[in-house]
Amino acid sequence: MDAKKEVNICYVCSGNIARSYMAEAITCHLLKNRYLVQEQDLAENIHIISTGTFVIFRSIPRSTIMALEKIEVPPIVSNPTRISIDQIQDSDLVLTMADAHRNNIIKNFSQIDQKKIFTLLELANIILYLESEKIYRRKAKKIEPKRSLDTVGYLKNKMDTLTNINREVLLTTDRLDIQDPFGKSSKIYIEVAKKIKDNIIIIFDYLFDSRVIDQMGEL
Repeated sequence: MDAKKEVNICYVCSGNIARSYMAEAITCHLLKNRYLVQEQDLAENIHIISTGTFVIFRSIPRSTIMALEKIEVPPIVSNPTRISIDQIQDSDLVLTMADAHRNNIIKNFSQIDQKKIFTLLELANIILYLESEKIYRRKAKKIEPKRSLDTVGYLKNKMDTLTNINREVLLTTDRLDIQDPFGKSSKIYIEVAKKIKDNIIIIFDYLFDSRVIDQMGEL
């Protein structure tokens, strides 16, 4: 299949047994049940993977599975995988769970395009900033989907917009890490799963133009 007709997104954490695995499972679930409901044939063109920078375990712990079940996301069949240069090079977006993961990728794979690497919270905050600017400037009273028939090409254009943003001028949170739940209580696992899901929805609502913005009244 032509790589230009595919969208590839890679989630990265440390061991690929909690945060990035959750992100992959959540994204696959949302694509099927929220974003591609009317375009199920496109599922084979959108590839979501997860990986880790320091993988030592061979299976996904029960705590991770239970956290996904609590937010009504089915687990996926996947084993922890260590990050590779091919995974990073082939991805249109690389979303890390913490800044340390991004730094690890940049250090070990210096030849890759660094502009496509974001922490999950960083990218979600950038999108919220862009959306708030649209509202502030009153460019439109209601944002309607403008997706072309070439959905994959459209998604790639949206991703290009994000990767070419000057991040230094944007307002983002001081802390852009998703907490590592490993070894912590089930409550923490569930909180982390919810936070990951909320921020993935922000990102994919933007990519698919699914965000619902109420029509603003006249001043």
